[in-house]
Amino acid sequence: MIAADGAPAWDRLLATLPSVRDQFRRSRAVHPFMHSPRLAFRTDVVPGRRWACLPSAVGVIDPLLSTGFPLTLLGILRLLEILEGTAEGAEREAALGAYARITQLELDATEQLVAALYA
Repeated sequence: MIAADGAPAWDRLLATLPSVRDQFRRSRAVHPFMHSPRLAFRTDVVPGRRWACLPSAVGVIDPLLSTGFPLTLLGILRLLEILEGTAEGAEREAALGAYARITQLELDATEQLVAALYA
């Protein structure tokens, strides 16, 4: 199936999933079918001078599972601890470096989880 075909792709998908087709039997599209081939993104730049990205700005693995919400809440907690627990300068820079590594590792783990779920 080629999702970029739009509404015909949706119809073909429903033809292969009778129980899902039944759920959508009375449904009507309120917007044209849209296909977004690539929503995932990732950046290597996490902190900078006097700023840091929240995890949801560092990367998106799969919006369907909403993994960005818990990752971002963890990121806010970590940044708050850094701001409250470190002095500006080398100590804070080291803590932000650790924050960047942890954020990237969590995105790696999320990517593996999502890949396993899709498999």
